[in-house]
Formats: sequence, structure tokens, C-alpha cells
Amino acid sequence: MKNIKLSIIFVTYTVLLICAINNSAYCQDQSDYYFRKASFPPYESEVKFKRIDYEIPYLTSLSLEAIAESLGITQITPFNNPRYLDNYVDFMAVDGSIGNTIMEYYIFTSREDAETYALDSVGFSSAWFTHSSDAGFDVEIGDNCWFVGTAKQWFEGEFPHSQALKFVRNNVYINLYLKNLPHKMGLLTFAKALDDYIIENSISDSSLDVKAPEILSHSVLSAEIDNGRYRYQLAVNAIDTTDQDSTPLYYRAINSNNSFDREGHVRCVALTDKAEVKVWVINKDHIVASKDIFDVHRGLR
Repeated sequence: MKNIKLSIIFVTYTVLLICAINNSAYCQDQSDYYFRKASFPPYESEVKFKRIDYEIPYLTSLSLEAIAESLGITQITPFNNPRYLDNYVDFMAVDGSIGNTIMEYYIFTSREDAETYALDSVGFSSAWFTHSSDAGFDVEIGDNCWFVGTAKQWFEGEFPHSQALKFVRNNVYINLYLKNLPHKMGLLTFAKALDDYIIENSISDSSLDVKAPEILSHSVLSAEIDNGRYRYQLAVNAIDTTDQDSTPLYYRAINSNNSFDREGHVRCVALTDKAEVKVWVINKDHIVASKDIFDVHRGLR
């Protein structure tokens, strides 16, 4: 009976999504969008964003185990690597088959910080991501969403082994990418259900309710110039007052690789000695503290 209920839920989602994709001719007001530059010296790229000019509600926590049944999740397996917070997620697709995706998610204390994390991820992914407004997906997933490929390619299953999407909803960043998706619309359906959950449970009106770690201090361990690029190694000191077990935190900086350091040492690259560098510190519950360590006007602080 449980499997029948899950199938009905996902059939409903898939029918709605297919109808939306097949009727994706709609007008865009380009003033509603803007571009942000992602810079990983010496490379640069532009990432499209939809303007969000309203106050957001905040999601304060997200437990995959707690929401497994409502999303059709059948199994959750963390990465067997202490430098990553990703999970393998098995879920039931509309045809009853079991899809498997890799899921990365983080909860920030602001929408701006969530978008900056997305900028860093989308701007320098090895795959080519397109904003949903240009990919033909006339279905709302996130405030901003980026896909590998177009709606037509997804719907026709043109490259089912390359499906991936990233989205930001309120103060949450989500990254989903293929491991095994026997149903061609499985990942889109799962993402829509996840986005709906975030919307329904973003009920706080204050970022203070998001219990992120506290970044206490930082220092520069080394700074080198290499072909006009500044390479920094930073030491970051942070605590998580919500964790009684003192579980080691996860550290990384913008313009660095996607793995985390567990000792508080991060590396980053910039084109100037006064570049803005954002550091992220994440706890075991995927809640993120953010801090700008450099500033283009005031230098190191």
C-alpha cells in the first residue's frame, strides 16, 4: 500500500511537469534577471540569476531521514569520505523503479550566501549548466535553478546519464546529480518534491533561528604570487555551540575545490591581494556560517 501511495504522488508530479515542459513558450522580462561573474583565476564565467526582491522565510533544518517517506526515499547512504557531505539517495520513480542520485544540500543564514555558494558551484562545474529560464523548463524549482541540458533533451531522454541540476530556494542550496536514473523524468520529479518540502517548511522569519557555527577568528598562513595570481592558505577558527559532541566542522573557501578540510585550513586563489574571499564553515547538520575575510576596499581584516 505504501508503494502504491508513493507511485500516485509521483505520477501526479510527473504529469504536471510534462504538461509544463510541453507548454514552455512563455515571455521573459530580461530585467527580471541579471548575471554574476564567477572567477577562478585565470578562468571566468557568467552565471544567470533571477532577481529576488522580497524578504524570504528561512528553513532552519533539513533531515533526509525525517522526510524520506514524503519524498519517496527508500535509502540514504553517506559518502564514505570525511571530506564530503554528499549522500547517495535511492528514491522511487513514477514507474516504480528505483532511481539513485547524489545529493548535496546546505542551509545558510541568508539567501545571498546561498546564491554565492551556487555561483561558485555552477560557475566552475565540469558540466555546462543553463538557467531554467533558458532551458525551456516552465516549471518552478527553486528561486533559481540551473540544469545540464534542456527540457527537450530531458523529456526525450537524449542523454539520461548526464542529468544534473542545482537550485537555491530561500536560504537553501541543493545539488542533485545522476548516479542511476532508469526513469527519464525521475530526477526532475524528485527535485520538485524536495523544493515543495522546503517551501512548506520555511516558516521562520529570522535568520537568527538558523543555528550556524560561529567563526571566531582567522589568519593567513601563507600568500604566494604565481603568474599574477594570489594563492592564499588560511587558518579559520570556529565553534558549533549546538553540538555537544564537538564533531569536527567542515571548512572551504570560494574559488577552491569542492572538498572540505576538517582541520580549519582552507586554500583560495585571487587576482589581487585585496580580493574578496568568502569562507564557509559547515556543521554535521549541513548548516553553514559564512564570512568575508578579504574586502576589495579595506584589504585583509
